[in-house]
Amino acid sequence: VTSADCISANGDWKTYPAIFDNILWALFSLFEMITAEGWMDLLMHGVDGVGPDIMPVIDYSPPRVFYFIIYMIIARFFLLNMFVGSVIESFQSLKKEMAGEELFMTREQKRWVEISRAFLTHPHSAQPKLLGNVSETRKKAYTWLTPRFDNIVTGLICFNNLIIAMIYYQMPPEYASFIDIMSTILSVVFSLEIAFKIYVFRLQFFSDNWNVFDFVVVAAADALIILSQVDSSYSTISSAARVFRLLRTIKLLNTMKSFRTLFLTFVSSLPSLMNIGILLFLFVYIYAILGMNLFSTVMLQKELNSQANFRTFGMSLLTMFRCTTGEAWQGLMHDLMLQDTYQGVACMGDVSYADIAAGNINGCGSYVAIPFMISYQVIVAFVLLNLFVAVVLEAFADEKKDEESERVRRSVQCFIDEWTKEDRFGTRFVSPFTLAAILRKVPTPLGFLDSDGVSQTTSSVLKTIAGWHLPMLDRRLHFKDVCSVLAARFSGTPDLTGNASRLVEQMEKQWKSRFPELKMYMFSPKADFAEHYAASVIYKWVKYRRLRKADSSATNPQIPDDQELGQESDQEELPPPSPFVLDAENADEKL
Repeated sequence: VTSADCISANGDWKTYPAIFDNILWALFSLFEMITAEGWMDLLMHGVDGVGPDIMPVIDYSPPRVFYFIIYMIIARFFLLNMFVGSVIESFQSLKKEMAGEELFMTREQKRWVEISRAFLTHPHSAQPKLLGNVSETRKKAYTWLTPRFDNIVTGLICFNNLIIAMIYYQMPPEYASFIDIMSTILSVVFSLEIAFKIYVFRLQFFSDNWNVFDFVVVAAADALIILSQVDSSYSTISSAARVFRLLRTIKLLNTMKSFRTLFLTFVSSLPSLMNIGILLFLFVYIYAILGMNLFSTVMLQKELNSQANFRTFGMSLLTMFRCTTGEAWQGLMHDLMLQDTYQGVACMGDVSYADIAAGNINGCGSYVAIPFMISYQVIVAFVLLNLFVAVVLEAFADEKKDEESERVRRSVQCFIDEWTKEDRFGTRFVSPFTLAAILRKVPTPLGFLDSDGVSQTTSSVLKTIAGWHLPMLDRRLHFKDVCSVLAARFSGTPDLTGNASRLVEQMEKQWKSRFPELKMYMFSPKADFAEHYAASVIYKWVKYRRLRKADSSATNPQIPDDQELGQESDQEELPPPSPFVLDAENADEKL
């Protein structure tokens, strides 16, 4: 059957919108295929095609399938992904250039920022601490907050998820009672956990964002349960309370390294994603306005229907957002190109205000729909949406850097773990001798433990620490000061003046927000550990000389070791020693 036979029999001869009659229509059809939307329909029509103006025959030429499949493999799987890679690479290069990262930061400054952020973002460094005068009961309670306690809470969270997963429709009464009892027990346990931590830390509990999150989730779940018990009409709220507790699962991301990396990637990319989202909405808004002006009177058809059209601004926004996801965008474009009839109803070339008032909106479409929809797909679907991917990949690359960065993270992890063991009550202060013991267990580059497991002597480490000129408060060193010195030591003592001063100010603000006690610590009188260390060396040398004079016959008088000289001196005629000293040989060299 040919088109002439159809027309002579008073039939309506129509062709499929995607055709290969000339080079322009062929390019148009292939572009539809590369978006993977409706390409199977085009493949079937291609296989059924017989010839020009001849009615299709089902499965007329099956080998034509290979043409479409090969094109999809080459164009969709390779060329389109190469285009995506080009967009991502251009985005990353442009961002670095515009941010001035390569122009205004030296390599040492970048490493300083990296190690400082590693200390700041480590979960243990942000945990609340016991401040001020603390009762023995609270100190004892604090010792219970061990990793084992956290593991028990994690297990209860997983058990809560299991209980929620066991709920199903039309449960037996006994089974439903068991679920309610277990949910009540878990609610009480989680409430006691939060109350216990608030008792131990008081207001410091809310200095950690994860603790605030736990408090909000548990308090909201308890409030919903109480509301459901007070008023029986809110009985369904108890189910919502169980689901609300499910949010605590997010906290597990903070305990699992790989999940924490993914979560930090998501959080760190949110500002950039928001910027791209605003740009995306701008294009959706512009195209929605254009669509209203161009296609508001087009007759409703299969894809252009009451759920997707351009007759109101709100519906135009929803329609363009649907096209952003690629859902049946080509079918919508075909309907916007309507030129004759649809299901026996002829379209009108001009739709008057009287027709609109009467609800008779059956206007014809326009071939302007082709550049309108194709340009939208290229700009929004191919470029802007892939910028989201670029932002996430860049954030993930920042979290997963080279091997050296991973080595630094391991050193930071080891340092904070050893510090936590020594600082049992979380005062964030340790003595210099304790700091030396900590650093002797920390691998390089932050510590003094080499790859062979050999560490420097305590005297050598103390001598190095003295060269850092750390401030002391009551003969103790603060965590923040030690971290700042370690960051500078690791990065090669970068120049933090000029353009880098802004980074220093940002880091100081982050330290203060993490550690509220720094506001008081900054105004407390402090001494330089190097001066105390030098005084200890002089004191030991003087004591050694006096022992030799007192016993001139002794060829090798007994010299107290570092631990003995670390205690307060009972000799009033000599100045009180610092807690740390060198050995006798280094004392002579120092003098």
